[in-house]
Formats: sequence, C-alpha cells, structure tokens
Amino acid sequence: MSERKTKRIKKLRKSYILKDFLIDCTKNSMYYGALVRSPSSFGKITNIGITSLPEGYYLYTARDIPGENVIHTLDTDTQIFCTEEVHYAGEPVGILVGPDIQKVRKLASEIQLTFDISTIENVAKNLSRIYKRPFLELPGYVTDKDSAIADIVDDLNILPSLDSLPAPTEKSSYTAPEQITKVIESITPHRTESAVLAKREIRTGFFENVRDEKETDSFFKNADFYVSDVWTNREKSPVWIETSGALSYMEGSTLNVLSTTQWPAHLQKTLSNALNIDENRIEIRKTLSQSKNFNGTWRTTTLAVQSALAAVLSDHPVKLLLTRKEQELFNAPGISVTITQRSAVDKEGHIKAMQVFIEGDAGYTNPFAKEIADRLSIACANFYCPENLYICTTIKNSPNPPTSISLETIDSGAFFAVENHLNHIAHLTGIHPDELRFINMNNEKSIFKYKNIKYEEAVKAVVQASDFSRKYATFRLTTHYDGLQNGRIFTSLPKRGIAMTCAYEGAYFYGTTLSVSEQKMEVTLELDGSVTINSPIPSDSIAEIWKKIVSENLQIDVSNITITADENSSQFDENSLPESLSSNVSLMTTLLKRCCGEIQKKRFLNPLPITAKKSPTPAMKRQWNREKFSGYPFYSTSFGTAIVEVEIHPYTYKQKINGIWIAIDCGEILSFKAAENTVKLSIRQELEHLTEDDSISCDMIKIYFIQSSNPPCQLGSLIHNLIPAAFASATSQAISEVISEVPCTDEQIFTLLEKQRQLDATLEYKESAEAGELTETENKAEEQEENAGNQAQTEEQQ
Repeated sequence: MSERKTKRIKKLRKSYILKDFLIDCTKNSMYYGALVRSPSSFGKITNIGITSLPEGYYLYTARDIPGENVIHTLDTDTQIFCTEEVHYAGEPVGILVGPDIQKVRKLASEIQLTFDISTIENVAKNLSRIYKRPFLELPGYVTDKDSAIADIVDDLNILPSLDSLPAPTEKSSYTAPEQITKVIESITPHRTESAVLAKREIRTGFFENVRDEKETDSFFKNADFYVSDVWTNREKSPVWIETSGALSYMEGSTLNVLSTTQWPAHLQKTLSNALNIDENRIEIRKTLSQSKNFNGTWRTTTLAVQSALAAVLSDHPVKLLLTRKEQELFNAPGISVTITQRSAVDKEGHIKAMQVFIEGDAGYTNPFAKEIADRLSIACANFYCPENLYICTTIKNSPNPPTSISLETIDSGAFFAVENHLNHIAHLTGIHPDELRFINMNNEKSIFKYKNIKYEEAVKAVVQASDFSRKYATFRLTTHYDGLQNGRIFTSLPKRGIAMTCAYEGAYFYGTTLSVSEQKMEVTLELDGSVTINSPIPSDSIAEIWKKIVSENLQIDVSNITITADENSSQFDENSLPESLSSNVSLMTTLLKRCCGEIQKKRFLNPLPITAKKSPTPAMKRQWNREKFSGYPFYSTSFGTAIVEVEIHPYTYKQKINGIWIAIDCGEILSFKAAENTVKLSIRQELEHLTEDDSISCDMIKIYFIQSSNPPCQLGSLIHNLIPAAFASATSQAISEVISEVPCTDEQIFTLLEKQRQLDATLEYKESAEAGELTETENKAEEQEENAGNQAQTEEQQ
C-alpha cells in the first residue's frame, strides 16, 4: 500500500460510519439525558427552580457551558440552552442526566421555571400546576391595590382550586387549564409581527409593468376562465425507527460523539467552540439513519452538543434520545407552506397568466430560509411557466419550534399546489388533464429551462396503461349533479376518482444562495493496482454502481476498489454543507467517469500513483442567470408523471387506491433493479402519509422507465412530489369537493360529502319549487282556457 494511501486512511480517524443505530449503542456506566424545556412560547426566565436532586443525577444549563452558548449555522445564530428570553414553547433551558432514563424524564418534567412578573401568562401557567391558593402575590413595588396588575392577580387567585390536578409526568402537557386560559387571554401582551427571513419575487410579462391590484384583478376576471385556489402543505412525520439524539463520552483526552449527523464539519466546530476543546481531540462517529433528509440537519448538532456538555461535566458517557412526542414536535421535517394561486385561462386551455403567493412558516428560525424560498418559487411554476407570471414567496418566523431543510420535502408543497391547480383548471374548462398539460408544457418564453425532458412519452405511457381518458370521463359523469330528475348518478355505489400529476426532481441547484465548498471527485490508481475513490460516502447501491463504472473503465476487479472520505473531502471543509444538500449522485457520477477517462489516458505514460480530480466547470454554472433568476436551474432533472385511481366507500368513507401508474425519465439508468426498488419503496412510504387515520394500501403499482441517453438523474424525492397531489385531486373528483391538503381524514371526507348533500338538497328544493310554480301557472292557464270554452259554448246555445 502506498505511503499516500496510508496517510489518507489515517485521516479517517476524525469521522467514520458505524454499522449500528444510535439506540443500540451503549457504554459502561452510561447516563441518560432528558431536556428541560420552556412551557411557554415567550417570556423572560428569571430562575430554574429545583429541589435537591437524588445522588447521581445532575442538571446542566447555559451557565455551565465552558465556551460559547451559541451555534453558528450559516448566517444564523441560535443558543445551545435558552437564557432569559424564550423564543418558542419547548425551547431547551437545560439537560438533566442520571443512570435511570424513566427517573431522569420524570425529574426533568418536575423542574419549575420562574418567569418575570411582566410575562404573567407564563407565571400563571407554571405556578398553577403545583401551588395552592393563593399562588400569586403582588411584588413589593406594587403599592396601588387598584392597579391593573392587582386586578390580574385577584382574578387568578379566585379561580377554582387546582390542587386536584394530577402530578406532572414526563408525558405532561404544558397547556394551562381552560379557566386560567380565559383569564390569561384577556391580559396577554400582543406579539410583534413575524419577521421575514427570506423573500423571492418573480415578475414576467404583464406583471413587469403593472403593479396596481385593481388592474390585475380586472385582467384575471375578464379571462375566459378564472381559476383561484388556496393549498396547504403540512408534512406528516415519518414513522421513526429511532428518535434523534447523540451518545457522547470522553476517552482519555478525546471527546467521542456518536450521532446521525450529516454535517460533521458543523458539529465538530460547534463542539470545539462550546466546550473549549481542540478540534483534533474530537472524534465524530456517524451512526445509521433511516433517511439522511429526516435527521434534523443543523438541529442534530444542537442535540449532540447538549449530550457532549453533560458527558464532559459529569465524567460519564451520556446518551440523549428524544421521546416520540419531542421528535414530532421539535424535529419535524420541512416547513409548513400555504399557497394562494390564481390563473387566467383562454378557451383553448392556454394559461395566459398565473399569480402565486407562497407563505412559509419557518418557526423560530431556519438557516436555510433563502434556499427554501428560491426552490419553492421555481417548483411552483413547474413546466407550465406562462408568459405573464408573478410569484411572491415569503418565509417568516413564528413562536414555533425551529425548522430545517429536507431535500425530500423542499419542493413538494409547490408541486402539490400547482398540480392540483392544473387539475382544477381541467375540470372547469372541460379539457382532459393530459391535453391541458401538453398545451402548456415547454413554453418557449418560460424563464426556467429544462434539457431534453421526454415528458410527452412519459405522459402517453401512463395514460394508455391506466385507461385514463375513459375512466376520467366516466368518473366525472358519475359524480355530476344532473338535476331533480336524476340527481347524482349511482349515489349508493363507491365513489371513484382518477387524477394525473407531473413533477421533477432537480439535482445540483446552480442558483443556490449558500456559500458552499466545491463538489469534487478524486480517483487514485494506487501503486498496488487498486483504486481509491475519494468523495462523500454514497449509499450502498450507488457505491456498487460507482465501483462497476471504475471496473469497466479501468479493467480493475471490484474487490480492489474502495470508497473513502477523508478530511480533504467536502464534508470536512469549513464551508461545507450537510451531505443531504451537498451530495449529488448525478453530478458525482459524471465526474467519476471523467476521472476514469483521465487516468486511462495517463496510466501507461505516467508512474503510479495517478490521481485525477474533477469538479463542475464554470460553463455549467453560467447556464443560470443569478441576477435575472432565470435559465437552467439544475445540472440534471428527472421527470415523472403519475396517475392515481381512488375509491371511497359510500357508507364508511374509507379511502382505497385501486391503482398507481408512474412513468419516469431519469436519464441513463445504471441499474434498473436499484431504480425500480427505489421507486417502489418511495411509493410504499408515501402511502403511509396520505391519510391521518391509517395507511392506505394499493395492490397494483405499475412503473415505466423512459429510455434516455441523458446523464443519470436522481429519484429520491420524485415520488413525494407526485403522489400527494394525484391522490388529493382523485379524491376531489370522487366527492366533487376540493381537497386542499393532505393527509386527510375520514371525518374530513364525511364533512365534505355532507356539505355536498346539503347543496344537492338545496338545488332539489329550488328546482322543486320552480317546478311547482310552473305547474300552478299551467293549471291556471288551462282553467282559464276551459272557462272561456264553456262560456263560448253557452253563448252559442243561447
């Protein structure tokens, strides 16, 4: 083995991957940790009240941190533990550790926080849990017994006794009793308006010069068809194999941290700053994670630092694992997004103008807010970017837990809105959804460009395979109200709907606003004839593909090819991003092939070892115009189209999926089996998130890959961008009511169907009344005609 290769492997000591989940990792004399959290979303903490802790149990707060109580994430600073001002309910103020996990969590839940009297809401919520009446006394400086604060104290003290409340446990809710809440709401100070963390505005065509709302409204409402919708995207938390956390321990003078982190450089630097430990004395060991996009990204660093602090101070290994409830509340993936969208459409189905307002709730903060705003803005236009386009995306903060970024969910909210909106347009215009998309796709005047997408072949493939055209027309007929005589046809039979969606997954965003280290691929042909690939560690399936590529290009046996990530890799760069953001299979595969080509040219001319390094060229990045926010936004783009057929039981309102058909253009497919398995797994995972009550099954899933010579593209989030919108649109057709968000519930379906029945009853009553009036008029006319005839006959007889 070469000296160079030996040095490179030694550098791996700084961070390496374990083959275990964090929950399975343990150490002798290990302590468990539980976070002490603020019960309120705002206020000023003046004291942390605690009785004497049992022997072997310790509480650590911000005052115990030897270094900085700050986590620097890009341009955002957050605290490891809250000091004084609280920013959101559940913000950590300390960590309690001890040998028994149940006792640790119970003790943590019993710790009381004292708030400044000016934040009376927090005082009331906190003290009312354990103290007897009266539980508030006026401070010494309040001398006027008729003052507002005196009235507030009196109101709270005369409430019914709370002594009978159950003792708090680790599962206790921090919500105040209803009686206290009513008093509190009357005196709670108003919050300041949310701050804008990021904003992106796009104007083309008509909107470049027109800013007047009345003129804009007139333009839309004078169109042949005016379609307006509001959509909400709230990600349902996945089924967690394990919750987030970390295990930390000292080994000699070295701090060891086991974590699911995807950002080793960020974690290492933060640990060094907080604990005053040199970075060379910190080892980070990455444990297995169910998904690199669901691990909390920068929030994982916070948990690891909290665990490490307790380990250093207690001189015991400390494992910190969130409870299931904490995971759901404080480590949810993505952000909540509401999208208001309207379009002006002509009789032929051309979208003449589109106006979109996107509002995202980032919680207390989100270091990736700018990136999220830009990605949402591009995705909301999809492939239908009209000549006249206005998109305004605003990401604001709120007194909710901080959020992060997830590539598996970053675009999904936008695709959910635009695809449901397109299906609504198809319903109102009477144009079939596939025809409507062909009319508006690949607009030459679009500001966003995509290369060689075989969207027409993909759409036609699923339309034919699913018999979409016939089913769409039939299901629309069976849910159509046909007046008093027929009503809704087949009301006692299962309600069915079918819908189509299109979406993409972009890889290597040229327009990123983040300061990142360059994507690099390094391949070395060693002295002993083996090959070392130096890059971010890929998944097992991608690793096999990469080794196969090297083996075929350099005629090297697969067993002699290794993939490593040393400190020269981007993941250890000070300016690196999380692997979930920086890792790009499509781009890195292309760079790998170029490295192999360069080595092949040199291997018989130059002495070994031979190293080839490749990174994206400036010409690639020039395809995107940052100033105008236009051009080709991604290095590669995979395209997918899906059709989902839904059936709803007429009496139980249970939903069932009769079939899913998906066609994908993902460029050159390096492994059909791996690609198909990835798609099938993604579909199964998606079925878990479509309804709130339980998962939906689907026995028939058909997947079609479109042959392409384009560079290989990624598939990770494509299914998540397709299925929710198709499911919602199909359900909307089945019940003749718009489903504006998923997951949906049986109760929601029942409510919408009841609304539909009431509407039908109103129409029937109106038609019946109109029919009754018409019958009465006809009877009077006949009576008058008969009387006139009788009178004429009498006159004739006389």
